[in-house]
Amino acid sequence: QRGTVDHTPVYPREVVKRALEVAASAVILVHNHPTVGLWRAV
Repeated sequence: QRGTVDHTPVYPREVVKRALEVAASAVILVHNHPTVGLWRAV
């Protein structure tokens, strides 16, 4: 999928599906809150 300047949809089902397809040993997801600044959201 493609996002826009301020939105990128991520569907958990698709993330898990792809991780299983490639036999991933780990999956790392991150996000931020651009309206608050560029600080990392943990």
